[in-house]
Amino acid sequence: LYLKDVRKGNLESRVALYFPPGEYLVSSSLKIPPFATLIGAGKGKTKITGVDSGIFTTVNEDSEPGSYQGDATATNETQPRHILISGMTLYSESNGGIVLLQSCRNSVFEDLELLGNWESSFNVATDYPAFKMTAASSLVTCDQNEFRNIDIKNFVSGFYSDFDIKYNIFDNCAITNAHRGF
Repeated sequence: LYLKDVRKGNLESRVALYFPPGEYLVSSSLKIPPFATLIGAGKGKTKITGVDSGIFTTVNEDSEPGSYQGDATATNETQPRHILISGMTLYSESNGGIVLLQSCRNSVFEDLELLGNWESSFNVATDYPAFKMTAASSLVTCDQNEFRNIDIKNFVSGFYSDFDIKYNIFDNCAITNAHRGF
C-alpha cells in the first residue's frame, strides 16, 4: 500500500488504512514507513494479535516490499515520520515488544491498548516492552512523537529505550502490571 514503486513518495500514497472491528492475526511484524496512517474502530473493537512476533516496526523511506530499511541507513530525510496509529488493541506474547519505533519522529500514537502476558513472577531481564524506541545516531533519533490515551498492561516495560530519545510527549498513558513504566 505505502511502498509500491508506482505510488511511493507521491501524495496519493499517503492514504489511511482502516481496520474494521474484528481480530487480525499477524505472523511477522508489519512494516510501517513514513506517512502511514493506520486507524482501527477503537480499543477492544479492532484487535491485532502478533503470533510469535511484534506487531508494528517502523522502517525508513528507502524500504521496498521485502527489503526493509531501519536504523542503519536512516537519515533525517528518510527516517520514519508523520505516522499515525490510532484506535486499536494490540496483543502479543513474543519478546521484543509490540511496537518497535526505529528512529521515528513527529508521529502520533493514540487511543491504543497494548496487552502482553508478563507477570511479576517472570524474568525481568527479558526484552519485553510495549514500545521499544531506537535511534540511528544522536542526530537521527526517536523524537517529537506523541503518545496519547494509551493503556499498557502486562509488560516488563511500558516504554523502553537505551538510545538517544528526546522531546516525546506522553499524555494520559496508564501502565499497569509492569516491572517498570519507562
